[in-house]
Amino acid sequence: MKIVFATVLAVFLLTGFSSCKFKMASQTEIVTALIKSRDWKGAYKGLLPGAGGEGIKVQITLNTDKTYQVSYQYMDRDHDLFTSSGKFDMDKNGIITIDNGTFSIYYVIGENTLTQLDAEKKPITGELADKYVLKKQHDAAKICDLPSQEQGQCKREKECVLK
Repeated sequence: MKIVFATVLAVFLLTGFSSCKFKMASQTEIVTALIKSRDWKGAYKGLLPGAGGEGIKVQITLNTDKTYQVSYQYMDRDHDLFTSSGKFDMDKNGIITIDNGTFSIYYVIGENTLTQLDAEKKPITGELADKYVLKKQHDAAKICDLPSQEQGQCKREKECVLK
């Protein structure tokens, strides 16, 4: 009797669970959902590798109206702060193009990340690949920690004053 019960139970479990199909979301589905939800907007920070220096502190703020503000500061130079702002383009794959008139920089949206791509819009590989991933900031005050002449906090949702 125990053998019959165990066999019936095994058959039931196998047939019952074989009809359940678990589907993992593809990267394209995740990116599409992020784009539609506008979850990509916000400030992203990181420390990019610098040629021969300590690195470059970067902050990029993306706004829902497809405008951006970006600030770069070389860690080994206290007062060299470079900023730019303008409009960015985003394609259906979540690749953002920031063109400042001199050159273009490409990023791909991830879950709470913004990853810089190479000139062919491909992921940067090698030992320093993880250094090109900017992390989304979730602080409500949106206070920037790059040095500047101005001190303060955000005056408007899309304007971050450097601190």
